[in-house]
Amino acid sequence: MKKICLLLIVPLLVVLSGCDLFTEWLSFSPFPGYLAQAVDAVDISGEITEFLDNEEDDWLSELYVLRRPSDQKDFVFLIVQKGGGEQRVYAFDESLELKSYATIDHHNEIHLVEADGRFFVGDVHFDPVTLSPTPDNQYLWGHAFSTAGIWNFLLDGAGQQCRFESRSLVDWSPGTSKLPKVEFSASGDINYNLQNIGYDPLLMEVYLFFYNWEEGFLRIIKTPEGDYVSGLPAAGGYLIPEFAPYPYEFSPRIYDVREEYFWYTRKGMVAGAHNDGLLYLLNFNGERIDQLRVTNDHRMVIDFDIDGEFFYYFDEPNSRLYKAVTGW
Repeated sequence: MKKICLLLIVPLLVVLSGCDLFTEWLSFSPFPGYLAQAVDAVDISGEITEFLDNEEDDWLSELYVLRRPSDQKDFVFLIVQKGGGEQRVYAFDESLELKSYATIDHHNEIHLVEADGRFFVGDVHFDPVTLSPTPDNQYLWGHAFSTAGIWNFLLDGAGQQCRFESRSLVDWSPGTSKLPKVEFSASGDINYNLQNIGYDPLLMEVYLFFYNWEEGFLRIIKTPEGDYVSGLPAAGGYLIPEFAPYPYEFSPRIYDVREEYFWYTRKGMVAGAHNDGLLYLLNFNGERIDQLRVTNDHRMVIDFDIDGEFFYYFDEPNSRLYKAVTGW
């Protein structure tokens, strides 16, 4: 692994990106935002080549940023998946120094800071202090978060129904589960996929990003952390019923966004535009605050810190990991 010496033009562009006019130009420029606004980068082609053993052409990656509660430092986790099923999870600090990695024999994309403080990414536990890895075989799927020292929670949803499960902080054994529906309107139940969640431990809120693929719109529901222990609607209930009182705050229908890319940050909600590589910063009502041109590629391997100050981008063809300022 080696750090990349960025060209002189890159820091110049970062400085210029503070200018509103230049930022607007970058949003439509073919120059990739992850390079134009990069503040750090690392080449991990050697590590990935060693894992793939020069035999795998069919591989994919996912990237996640998690914050350590004890000191509010961010850590970056890169999952590299072989087509045959094996995967490796790499752990980096916020300066992109590789700290550890582990390999498991199956694909898994779960990622969260567990209730006991450990990082759990790709079915691998990482110690919160040393980042030493311990592979697991939970085979858990879905979106996850934890309330400090109480429970881990697993969420998933497709069609009209969502699944919320509490899980033991010791071994992820199941606790209680609830199966509410998402939304009821005059036309009946509405179909959604739960595409992502955003958990803010300071606000103690969980943001649910539901996408309706039939009409192509996003709905964001804001739920209090405490309700995941006792207050969520049970089976037959709705997160958004047709008639008052509504249990949760929810956004209007947000159109003109892609179904794959949604994130919560404290600066706003981030959603992918239909224009490849372009991201919108939205408020809770779906109004555009800003935008960012990340790349021209259709598929992005990207995640944000919770503050919305930085994004991390993995350039798959060149096996390079970047840390970049959002400029928001």
